[in-house]
Amino acid sequence: MAGSVLLLLFSLYLIVTSNNKPQAVGGAYVSVSAIFMALIGIFHEGTSPHVFVSAYFFVQFFAGVLVYGLGRKERILRHSSILLFLLAIAGTLLPWPATALLETYEVALLMVFTLLVAFKPPNNILED
Repeated sequence: MAGSVLLLLFSLYLIVTSNNKPQAVGGAYVSVSAIFMALIGIFHEGTSPHVFVSAYFFVQFFAGVLVYGLGRKERILRHSSILLFLLAIAGTLLPWPATALLETYEVALLMVFTLLVAFKPPNNILED
């Protein structure tokens, strides 16, 4: 549950520092994924909604990564967002011995996006 609160705060950062509509929409997608992350904690593995809630969390987050990245002017973030989105899709097409390994791979991709955003802040945050 604490992770979903932190994710919601991160999505608010993406929205507040956005320079255009794609960035704001990408941040909004990430905020919706925070709700599904909280639902993953409620519907733990073994319950019937867990698969849907977990899958939708990743779909929503990676959609947010793609849209937010397409709105950034910096090439590194734009290209990295597209690459991370494609790597996420490719990861779902590969055979994994366990679903937990696929989820770990996807979370590692999300961590890369978060670090890229953290170390390459938007220009408008420095203008104040």
